[in-house]
Amino acid sequence: GLEWVSWHPKGNVVLAGSEDFTAWMWNAGDGTLMQVFSGHSNSVLCGGFSPDGKTVATGSFDGSLRLWQPRSGECSTLFMGHPYHDGPVTCLDFHPSTPGLIMTGSEDNTARLVSGVNGKVLGTLASHTETVECVGMSGDFPFAASGSLDNKLVVWDLNTLQPRCTLQHPKAVSQMRWIPSTACVYSSCIDGAVRLWDTRAASCQSVMWGHSKGVLDFAISPDMKTVVSASDDHTARVFRMVP
Repeated sequence: GLEWVSWHPKGNVVLAGSEDFTAWMWNAGDGTLMQVFSGHSNSVLCGGFSPDGKTVATGSFDGSLRLWQPRSGECSTLFMGHPYHDGPVTCLDFHPSTPGLIMTGSEDNTARLVSGVNGKVLGTLASHTETVECVGMSGDFPFAASGSLDNKLVVWDLNTLQPRCTLQHPKAVSQMRWIPSTACVYSSCIDGAVRLWDTRAASCQSVMWGHSKGVLDFAISPDMKTVVSASDDHTARVFRMVP
């Protein structure tokens, strides 16, 4: 089965990761298979395109992060083993403006920063006590965030690699996304709610209820004020959230 899907930032191309250890890239217009990325030794749990669309990144249950050339399908960079994660890679995010800067989360309870430019592990973000489920970096501030099964969304200072604040949730944090041009983030939780946070004040600005079970993922509209959430209750809901 498929683990995730991701759209190319500039074109009608879709990327998907699979339990069969591969990732696939299609032309969404006519369904043509454009590339198969093969090299992982276990399920491909997360992935996506770089902001310029010229690199594909995939994280796997095998504990590795691979960077690929979309046209050739060749793996250009491999992160695996010390000093990288000591467990399955569950999530990843490209920095919006710093070329090659990638943040990953893992079942080893940590997040890592790596450079796809020089192939080095830049740092470890360690604060969680359970699996990191989601990560994201701000394009406007030197901040990052990681959400975990330990019910916490930790906001990090990327200059010091130390926590700035911890945003406590009632249950596991399933997804998070920064709002551009602000220090605010949206988060979704297994308690069924979507929340808006001001990370500088470490305060919750809004909580939107409606689901009867946990929220697994969400997407944000281009104006950043509408959230579409997907839940274990078999429904998707639309929330209007104004910072």
